[in-house]
Amino acid sequence: MPDLINNGWTIARSALLTHQQRLTVTSNNIANINTPGYTRRVVQLATVQETPSSIHETRDYSHGVGVRVADVVRAQSSALQGLLRQQTGDTSGHDTRASGLANLESLLLAGDDSSLNTKLDAFWNSWYDLSNQAENMDLRVVVVQRGADLAATLNSLHGRIDSFEQQVIAGMPGSFTGQLPSEVDQFNQLTTELQDLNARISYSLSSFEPQGLMDRREVVLGELAALADIQVGTDYSVTLDGQTVVSANGGTRAVLDVTAGGPPATFELDGTAVSIASGAIGAWSDVLDIAAGMSDRLDTLAVDLMNAVNDIHNSDRNLAGDTYDLLGVRCDWDFFSGTGAADIAVNASIYNPADPLNMDASLVAAASSRHEDGPPPVPNPGDGSIALQIADLAGESRSALGGLNFGDYHTTGLTMLGGLIQSEQYLAEDGQAIADALENALQAEIGVNMDEELMNMLQAQRAYESAARVLSTIDEMIQTILQL
Repeated sequence: MPDLINNGWTIARSALLTHQQRLTVTSNNIANINTPGYTRRVVQLATVQETPSSIHETRDYSHGVGVRVADVVRAQSSALQGLLRQQTGDTSGHDTRASGLANLESLLLAGDDSSLNTKLDAFWNSWYDLSNQAENMDLRVVVVQRGADLAATLNSLHGRIDSFEQQVIAGMPGSFTGQLPSEVDQFNQLTTELQDLNARISYSLSSFEPQGLMDRREVVLGELAALADIQVGTDYSVTLDGQTVVSANGGTRAVLDVTAGGPPATFELDGTAVSIASGAIGAWSDVLDIAAGMSDRLDTLAVDLMNAVNDIHNSDRNLAGDTYDLLGVRCDWDFFSGTGAADIAVNASIYNPADPLNMDASLVAAASSRHEDGPPPVPNPGDGSIALQIADLAGESRSALGGLNFGDYHTTGLTMLGGLIQSEQYLAEDGQAIADALENALQAEIGVNMDEELMNMLQAQRAYESAARVLSTIDEMIQTILQL
């Protein structure tokens, strides 16, 4: 009887304490159901190990000595968490590229009255009008003005792209979000926190599992994955392009830097060059490359425009013969000057933007002949053959432009940019759907399910009540014995 009472008391007491802990863990799960990054805690039960009271004790059977909490573990799924981090980085990259390229497109698109194609059409039409009335000074003035407008539009477009690139790579004040410096700063802030978490977790694991710190570490890793294509080891060391960012024990951390002299953007980890292929940081690098490509297209168009017009306008460059201005003077000067879209301009001897009212439109070469060579030369003011040749450039296929004319070449560039934006938007939406599906699958494994927790709470409550009833029964037995 004494053994029965003692053993029964011990077993019932262990059950009370164990299921009380189950209730505590379940309550904590329910309390954190909406906490970002929280993973469900699972109580693992085990029997209390039975040891003989004496080496000489013999027993034909084992009745057990109770129950205990063997461990409280975090529910986790390393495979799903790894897939979700990768998908998060890809989706973040597509979304950032779509947003950044849309900002770039908004700078290059303008209203019909100020678009580059409108300026090109106006420029070609002015030469065509002049070819019909080459002696008309007003039409010559229009040619100069249209040329200046076209050059200014190219200057402006090139300047907008350059400003966009500087805002992205140098973080200049502007309307664009997610610029590289701020993204890199965020990356370094997160790796600083991760270093601290790894150090604290490594220190704590010798005595207990710091589950709250481990939850936070998963959140930080997810945020890092949205910025760059990090690789997470089984020991939770983090690398980028093969270079260690944060060690497993938090002993070392590398700082990510972005060059200020781009584009293109280049990245270094403590002085070692690294490549970033995905995430928001990698996406901004891609956006800069595309912006540089659009700038190159503008330069290609501007250079070929200058060459095409000047090769006809300048006698020294015109293989077909000499050209003449309104006064019959042989023209040995270019209509356009400059080296690209950034500085293309009408020849300063014809038009000075600082003094536009004193332009000399008579220097525009519209004729390929004059009545007499002179001296003094006798002009042929009605000859507009050179003006017509320049006007005909409007529809000419240019080898430097891939077989396209000037207007189509620019339109094709904008169309390709728009196609990239649509593609990135689609990939971002599709990627987000995949990320959501992975998140749902992950939460089904490691998240808190209210129905399950309430069921666990009910089971623990019933077990606790049963253990209390056993104690009550044993107490009644003791009282009965005492009354004998």
